[in-house]
Amino acid sequence: MESGFFGYSNMRYSRKLCVLFLVAMALLAMLLVSGCAEKECEVNSDCPKKTCFTTACDDNICNEQPISGCCGNGICEANKGESFCSCEEDCKKDKCEGKKVISETKYGKVETEYLEYMCNPDSECVLDFDKSAQREIPLLFEKQFTHFKVAVKVVMKKPFDIDNDKLEFELELKDISSDVVGPITVSSIQVLKKSYLYASQDLDKEIASIGDSFIASIPLDFEPETVEVELPLDIKIDYDYTYITDTKTGATKDKRDSYTTSLSEKLFIVKTGEKK
Repeated sequence: MESGFFGYSNMRYSRKLCVLFLVAMALLAMLLVSGCAEKECEVNSDCPKKTCFTTACDDNICNEQPISGCCGNGICEANKGESFCSCEEDCKKDKCEGKKVISETKYGKVETEYLEYMCNPDSECVLDFDKSAQREIPLLFEKQFTHFKVAVKVVMKKPFDIDNDKLEFELELKDISSDVVGPITVSSIQVLKKSYLYASQDLDKEIASIGDSFIASIPLDFEPETVEVELPLDIKIDYDYTYITDTKTGATKDKRDSYTTSLSEKLFIVKTGEKK
């Protein structure tokens, strides 16, 4: 029994020695591997150059540090003026896209129809619209006065950029009475609705013979309350001329004829440039 007990103890002791030996060999192997590992660098010039990063050799390892304010360092730095529009590479999460919510109803949010956020040439995220989607709408009407007849064409753009677009007017003399002395002067054009005047321009344009015409471009001069608004508009045009009242004596009279009409299409106005 005694020899058996001591034999068992010796066996357990041998196993412990084996385990310790294996652990020691593993540690030795790790030290040998680490000692033989290839060094990344010895001096700074051994490290590869990378845009928007400084590199330095620290303990034979190349360490990279981002350069502040450099587009491409992986950090979107708003305090350095970076944004999606100025540095998409660093600011991918802050996308410049989507429409603007202009109101909310019980049925949900109401968004802009034409305007959406996009980058402008100054690398700012602003409300704008796709210019290729803009179209021209020509509106035609004629007016027969006592002594002459005029055809008017009004061309509006849809959407109408309040800061950059103009209403285009083309007036043509279609008929004129022999009673009229001299040319007819188109003195002014007004764009209005009820008592609100959106635009007014003095023209002093003359039309004297059938077929005479001219074109006038008139901007709207008002600030819309929202970035998108649809307005019904009236056009008022004033004509000044002189006509013969008595053929025997040659007596004449100066007269002004004015005509106001409602446009058959509403003007869809957009206000661009609002920053996100």
